[in-house]
Amino acid sequence: MEPPPHPPQGWRRPKIPWLRTSTLQSNQVKCIFIVSLLSIMFICLVATIIWLSFLPTYMKYSIQQASIARHGLAANDTLNANFHFLLQANNPNSGFAVYYNEVYALVLYERTPLSENSPVPPFHQPSRNISNVGFDVMAKDVRIDETVARDLNAEWDSGVVALDLILKSKMVLRFGGFKIHRRLKVHCKGLNATFSSSKGFQKVACSKHVYD
Repeated sequence: MEPPPHPPQGWRRPKIPWLRTSTLQSNQVKCIFIVSLLSIMFICLVATIIWLSFLPTYMKYSIQQASIARHGLAANDTLNANFHFLLQANNPNSGFAVYYNEVYALVLYERTPLSENSPVPPFHQPSRNISNVGFDVMAKDVRIDETVARDLNAEWDSGVVALDLILKSKMVLRFGGFKIHRRLKVHCKGLNATFSSSKGFQKVACSKHVYD
């Protein structure tokens, strides 16, 4: 039996239109699916970042205790004192934790700084958590104005000193694998500090400002 004859030179297999159309449509469907999937992932990422950026607005801070120890005001209006505070941080949000790094505290009296920026130990706050953080701020050989010194002495004699406290910190909001870095400023006004931590202290709510 003789083999089938070879096709003549220059002969090409005829193209099948329906096969080419089917392949093109399949590629288009794959392309649309990939683009749609990437778009959804991008939208979810942007929504998560926006959501995280608004979460700090729900956090609350307050001072639960303020006291003064080992205080002294020299004749040249030089102050030495140890201020103790108990900060309460309330994170009511679920799903994300907060890391406070490079925390510093500043004590003021009548808008006059009574200390330098004193470091506060960093701390971590899980979701739906209330953390109490105690810390001390030292005033060492701080020169203050004569008028401020006179008012301060008068309040010391009364046993209660009205102080202001400013806290600044770098904060990291973490939600799963997402992290957002922010800066935090907490201002606590009208802290009636006493000379004994055992005396009653009325809780003071603090204002906050979160920024980039």
